[in-house]
Amino acid sequence: MFVLFAELFPSGWSCSSFFFLYSLTPPLFLSLLAGGGDKRLEIIFVSSDRTAQEMAAYMTEAHGDWLALDYAARDVKDSLSQASGVRGIPMLVVLGPDGQTVTTDGRQDVMSYGSAAFERWS
Repeated sequence: MFVLFAELFPSGWSCSSFFFLYSLTPPLFLSLLAGGGDKRLEIIFVSSDRTAQEMAAYMTEAHGDWLALDYAARDVKDSLSQASGVRGIPMLVVLGPDGQTVTTDGRQDVMSYGSAAFERWS
């Protein structure tokens, strides 16, 4: 199985984050997120929420079962943000199977190409 990982830097207080998550709900994306077929997209939620409670509420409302960096690991979140050059939220950083960055413009790719963005990253 071919797996891409994506670090998603969102927050529940950001309307842009909320609407971007709905860009990840067309059937093909849902299939990739569920591991349908021989390709999979594994999203890791890296919260920019203000509190752990806000993060938990946002995850429950928006998606629920994605992997997530523990809210208490703020130092790891800050390191990931710095390494990926996070300059605003939401930001989607796509990593290849080897852990190397494929793109830091995953959000723009999804907005421009929809679920076809996955093929561009593969």
